[in-house]
Amino acid sequence: MTARSKTCAVCGGEFQAKRPNALTCLPACRRKQKSEYQRKYRKANRKRLSARHHEYVAANRERINAYRRKHRTTDKSRNYKREYVAANRERINERTREYYAANRERIRKLSRARRAANRERINKRWREWYATNCEQAKKREREYRAAHRERINERTRERSRQRALAYAVLKQFPGVLPTTHQLENDDA
Repeated sequence: MTARSKTCAVCGGEFQAKRPNALTCLPACRRKQKSEYQRKYRKANRKRLSARHHEYVAANRERINAYRRKHRTTDKSRNYKREYVAANRERINERTREYYAANRERIRKLSRARRAANRERINKRWREWYATNCEQAKKREREYRAAHRERINERTRERSRQRALAYAVLKQFPGVLPTTHQLENDDA
């Protein structure tokens, strides 16, 4: 059997196929293609897979709990990590702050891209959360406003003062829109 030149379905590169049904050139491309198929399958069959998982857990509850009890006490790595984090919390927090300070723009850019790509999903989850936690959110907001009433009122008065000043400037000089910088410098 002779090797034929084929195009890889994943990377698009040319390769010599050893089998007539070969679709990919390298094992890495095969793994990538397989993970893509699995992702599509899981997305298309999410409810069925979830139901099967719940059935399995219900049928094997005792065995699963016994396994967890057995490994919870002997799992040294989990205990070590918990102890390490407790002992080094300040250092970990400092390292995290340094990372965010050094990579602020990159992190913001990635966050904007993620939010833009998943806008509908994020909004849907927020709406679902708000529907279930509406009363709790309103209660938290009322408590916050009660605790910070004076600061909130001062901020509101400052905004009203700036609006009145901008309105006065607009009346005095029609067609000129003052910037916030100009409004702040007028106070001095």
